[in-house]
Amino acid sequence: MVSSITTSEEKDPIESFPSKKGQEKTWQQISDQKDRQIRALTIQLDQANSQLKKEMEERERWSRYLHDAITQSLFSAGLIAEVLPRLWERDQETARKSLDDLRRITFGAIGEMRLLLAESRPNLLKETDFGELLALLGNALAGRLNVPVALVIHEKVRFSEEIQVSAYRVCRDALNWIAQRAKANCIHMDLDNGGFGTKIQIKVQGDLIGLPASGNSLSGDLIDSMKAAKGLGIDVEILDVSDNESELVIALRR
Repeated sequence: MVSSITTSEEKDPIESFPSKKGQEKTWQQISDQKDRQIRALTIQLDQANSQLKKEMEERERWSRYLHDAITQSLFSAGLIAEVLPRLWERDQETARKSLDDLRRITFGAIGEMRLLLAESRPNLLKETDFGELLALLGNALAGRLNVPVALVIHEKVRFSEEIQVSAYRVCRDALNWIAQRAKANCIHMDLDNGGFGTKIQIKVQGDLIGLPASGNSLSGDLIDSMKAAKGLGIDVEILDVSDNESELVIALRR
């Protein structure tokens, strides 16, 4: 029979277990840590839900706006098409100008329909070539104002998804602001990917009410999108170039 003897140098294994009081303290620390983690995750979830709700409300609002714009464009196109045959018989020169208006309004409606699709499906905004998005915005503006909108793309650009969506929203809100305030004869859009960054210039030939631009003259949508873009290195400058020309510059720093 082998007997077990505990010497003075050896520690009794039973004594190595924490006391009841020590166990309660350990479990309390673990519980407190879990509570902190749960509270942190709850805050993150609330923030994510709030951001998602805000984005969904914005998409729904722009979808309603684009739906109304498409309806108005198609109604205008229908009126022009209705009178064109009679107008052609009386004055072919005026009829040709009306045909140009009809073409512009029709392409504008197509652009607005594609923008409506893109606004309702955010992945399209991230995946579509940025120059194509600018072309859609330009066509929609041309149809809305019934003025020529020219777009020059010097070089294709590729942005990260976050910057592309933010830059698109700045351009969208800027062009909508122009549509509300411009008495334009023509609008030029220029996309240049230079060595120091990407620059989007929007030149308005005609009067742009509210310049020099101030916080009061800018629309709430444009102010919000400019604030959001600022943190991503996107600057917006609105200039009154001359009495008959205004310029809006959207610069994306590298």
